Amino acid sequence: MVYSCPICSSPLSKNGRVFRCRGGHTFDIAKEGYVNLLPANRKRSLEPGDNPEMVSARTRFLGAGHYKPLADELVNLIDQPRCLADLGCGEGYFTAAFCEAASKVYGLDISKVAVRAACKQSTAQFVVASTIRLPFLSKAFDAVTVIMAPTSPDIPRVLKKGALLCRVSPGESHLVELRKLAYREVRPVKQPRMEIDGLTNVGCEQVQFDTLLKSDGLLNLIAMTPMQFRTSKDFQEQVSQLEQLCVTADFRIDLFRKD
Repeated sequence: MVYSCPICSSPLSKNGRVFRCRGGHTFDIAKEGYVNLLPANRKRSLEPGDNPEMVSARTRFLGAGHYKPLADELVNLIDQPRCLADLGCGEGYFTAAFCEAASKVYGLDISKVAVRAACKQSTAQFVVASTIRLPFLSKAFDAVTVIMAPTSPDIPRVLKKGALLCRVSPGESHLVELRKLAYREVRPVKQPRMEIDGLTNVGCEQVQFDTLLKSDGLLNLIAMTPMQFRTSKDFQEQVSQLEQLCVTADFRIDLFRKD
């Protein structure tokens, strides 16, 4: 088992429906199969992370296969690791794809709603937790993926020597057609840091493709992204009246290896 106690950092062992550390801290396994390793005193809100509406929109959008080319490329890049962690896994679409390539897959997200949805999608092991201090043992993973989510500074600790970090962020043209409709000025996409302590950047790839979306797909896309909070109701009503829109999906994939 790869879990560590979020309170004292000692290894967790499974006994029936409970995880327990040698310090006596216990964590029940939920009926859906996940374990909650997010202590109440480390929450910034009552229900942190994506809300039910965002999770439902993402489930519908990704379930329709709109980002399948990205999932296929990521499966190729991770190259059949024995043990993989998908950090910021959300509702588990990409995590499920990784189960086809990796022997053991763990998905982590701070949103309990998202993790509950993820449990329905695959055989991966899921955990509710923060990425600030990952509830995993050191040198636990052969690969870690971070897809459109913050990069935890704790990642190098949980990677084995020579292990891979695969980080996905939006490219310059990502959703540019929708952004032009939403904003008077389309700002450049903020680029992620290229230096991560303890890791070596070993490559960068671009995955770009067009996807034709009807109004319901466009509304799901908006609802699952920050555009939901950054655009007006009038704009969202305008989008609902569109018959369809061809949107560019543009992703940057940065690859790092543990030194």
